[in-house]
Amino acid sequence: MVTEAQFQKIMGSKKYASGPSLPQEVPKGQALAHNHIRHSVRTKNGARGFRWWTWPKDQVPANFASCKCGWAGLPHYSPKPE
Repeated sequence: MVTEAQFQKIMGSKKYASGPSLPQEVPKGQALAHNHIRHSVRTKNGARGFRWWTWPKDQVPANFASCKCGWAGLPHYSPKPE
């Protein structure tokens, strides 16, 4: 369980993508992540509710794990299945 203070710290550092985009690289010191919405390897931000963002690498929440779906061709995280 994430405390309110941890939640605010995480949300304050999350940087959402803007517009219909697909990341080309992972910024240094950042971790790329996407939400749980069904997607393909080329799904852009905003398509059918799909979203991606970055976090500082040391602030990825415990309920996210390394994802092997192939999206964007870059290393990234997604929510762990419940």
